[in-house]
Amino acid sequence: MTVVYPVVFTPLEEGGYLAYVPDLKINTHGEDLAQAILMARDAIGVIGLDIEDDGDPLPVPSKSVPHQDNEIVSLVDVDLAAYRRAHDMRTVRRNVPAQLPERARGKGRPQLLPGPPGWSPPAPGGPVIFSSVREVFLCSTK
Repeated sequence: MTVVYPVVFTPLEEGGYLAYVPDLKINTHGEDLAQAILMARDAIGVIGLDIEDDGDPLPVPSKSVPHQDNEIVSLVDVDLAAYRRAHDMRTVRRNVPAQLPERARGKGRPQLLPGPPGWSPPAPGGPVIFSSVREVFLCSTK
């Protein structure tokens, strides 16, 4: 789902821009306007995912926001589904046979499975099929 929120960019005296998203009540900044837009997009993504994960509805974007003459107001969009895929850092534990990592590194003694009648083993550099007690894996010999 793509969300679009207005962002107020305020030039800072020391250089750069402050980015304020009034609908989400968040601030960020960048060294220039381009970086401030990227930082605003990132902040909207983080807060948007947090709100989604809490099961709350996202705030409705404002049609207009108050700002001063020296400020820039722009709409910033974020695809929350793509943002989640790109920043999902959860680890997943998977159990694999003890021999599998060794075979993947080429240290084990792989067994070539017999093929159907008329089948011949692959050429060197082609795929090789390994067998373990419980699983069959297709690995590359490259």
